[in-house]
Formats: sequence, C-alpha cells, structure tokens
Amino acid sequence: MSLEELREQNIRLVTEKALECFIKNGINNTRVSEIAAESGLTQRSVFRYFPSKDDIVIAVSQSGETADTLAAVEL
Repeated sequence: MSLEELREQNIRLVTEKALECFIKNGINNTRVSEIAAESGLTQRSVFRYFPSKDDIVIAVSQSGETADTLAAVEL
C-alpha cells in the first residue's frame, strides 16, 4: 500500500469513527482523543490529517452519505 493510499484510508477511517462518536456523544461533547482512540490512531496522527476538530466536522459533513445523519446530530 502506498503512502497516499494509507493516508486516504486513515482519513476515511477518522471521518467514519468521528461520525459514530458524534452520534453517540454529540458534536460538542466529542473530543479528538476519543475519535483517535476509536480509529486506532494517535491523536497526533489525527491532527496530521485534520488540523482541528472543526476540520473533522467539515469533512464528515461533506461526505454525501453522512451529511443527512450529521444534520440530525445534536451539538
């Protein structure tokens, strides 16, 4: 697997796990450390792909499949 493929895989993984955490805890109550733990990555790795939690929320909301689900999640 190339580095670019690994990067894309990790970004998908983080956005999927972030959505699960947002559904379970709400967006405001979810910490990046929780998303990292659920993803099996370090918090530093998550921040390598997403400079802030806001960037994670944006990435999740831009995913066509999850946009409707995210809209229903409580802040």
